[in-house]
Amino acid sequence: MEPTRKQRFYAANWPGRIWLSAGVLVGMVGLAVLYGPAAGPLSQPSNVAWLLYYLALAGLLGLFTAGFFGIFVLGPLYYGQSIENGAPYQPGDHVRILTGPHRDQVVEVYEVWEERGQIRVRLGDREARDCTDVFGLVEVCREVSS
Repeated sequence: MEPTRKQRFYAANWPGRIWLSAGVLVGMVGLAVLYGPAAGPLSQPSNVAWLLYYLALAGLLGLFTAGFFGIFVLGPLYYGQSIENGAPYQPGDHVRILTGPHRDQVVEVYEVWEERGQIRVRLGDREARDCTDVFGLVEVCREVSS
């Protein structure tokens, strides 16, 4: 079964990237709107320096706020996508890797880490030793045998 664009979108963690970027942007724009009129003329270097300082501070605050609230917004989205991809998986299931250097390989699950929402797949001895055979539940999808 060919993976959908939506599956690849989640596998590449685009929802998380967009969410955190939006948090930073909202924090910076919000501060600029509030601080801008009170900043005084930007022709003075000290006003520009303070504005940049506050923008960086607002960006960090937006990042941390988005990270906290992302748990409640993104968590259910990623969980729903993992179910859509075929989770829960069991040892012996065959899955297709959706992202990374092993993209589109069909491999066998040999270990499930339920508490971490991850699985380990058979890629080779070196990958097993280096723990590079670990994938999140949205980074793989169940391969239906014909």
